[in-house]
Amino acid sequence: MVKRKLKLIDIEDKIKRIEHRAVINPKIRERDNYNCYFCGRNVIEVCSSNTIHHIVPVRYGGEDSLENCITLCLNCHNKLERIYDSLIESLLKKIGDE
Repeated sequence: MVKRKLKLIDIEDKIKRIEHRAVINPKIRERDNYNCYFCGRNVIEVCSSNTIHHIVPVRYGGEDSLENCITLCLNCHNKLERIYDSLIESLLKKIGDE
């Protein structure tokens, strides 16, 4: 019974985050003039898919806020995600070796 309540809470939290992102993501894109933070290309012209990137990932406690988010084209976002994942793996391995 407890597991079902936890899942319901998780779903409600996810719905709130999706609703919040629907409001904040356009503000982030406007603030960044629809340009990728790294390569500077206009994300509307370059690709059909542009992303909002969390500087501190949500999975590590980052928030959906103007201060923690930037506009990236899909190419730069994918590159950055690989760097993040590699860095986190290295840190976790180092912590495990100590």
